[in-house]
Amino acid sequence: MPAEFFRGAADVWRGLRFLLGHPGLWIWALIPFTINVLLFAGVAWAVWHFAGGWLERTFFAQGGFWADLFGYLLGALIWIALGLTTLFAFVPMAALIASPFNDVLSEKVEVIYGGGTVEESFSLKALWRGLRVGLATSLRLFWVTLLLFICTLPLHLAPVIGSAAAAVASAAITIRFLALEFTSYSMDRRYYDYARRREFLRRNRWRTLGLGTMAFVIMPVPLLNALFIPVSAVAGTLLFCDSELRERG
Repeated sequence: MPAEFFRGAADVWRGLRFLLGHPGLWIWALIPFTINVLLFAGVAWAVWHFAGGWLERTFFAQGGFWADLFGYLLGALIWIALGLTTLFAFVPMAALIASPFNDVLSEKVEVIYGGGTVEESFSLKALWRGLRVGLATSLRLFWVTLLLFICTLPLHLAPVIGSAAAAVASAAITIRFLALEFTSYSMDRRYYDYARRREFLRRNRWRTLGLGTMAFVIMPVPLLNALFIPVSAVAGTLLFCDSELRERG
């Protein structure tokens, strides 16, 4: 596997080191982290409040070995389901909440790192154009990703390996989505359309795959995922800056 893949995976930890080394940036990571932790805690409490009560009434209150065993097994399945929900539902929501903070964070990282320049100072015109380009790109990415997920559903019908193949395909789609999500902040400020973003991923295929894969591994872990959303945004920005520096020669 190309060394660039491992470099991309290491970019996530490089992003963490960069963030820790610049305390002035912490506020832009801590605000969305706190919001997302409170959101996740609320969801987890609600799930366990209702599911735990049902398990207690249905199994544990009955007593006996088998009732307790089924209760513990179902409880474990509920937490596994919550972990999967975290990956496929909570993470996109958390990324959406963090997005405006990540954009500011990414811009400040570019200035500190020196690997890129913000081409315009703030203005309502620039904001509107950025929203227009970013929204169009986000919507297209959403529909393309959703369509790809739908295309994996027939794989479940294949005997023996169908579900495994669908899981692998879904993981690959998610990794690509995360790679594009966390490198998009710099591209938004340069008004890249969807075609230019795809070209960027193609030119940096293995490194962005490494970044997306490491993010994919971390994102199902509660609390850690909320922390690593801004960290991954820093990592994606550093990756983009490195690519720009390389192209400028």
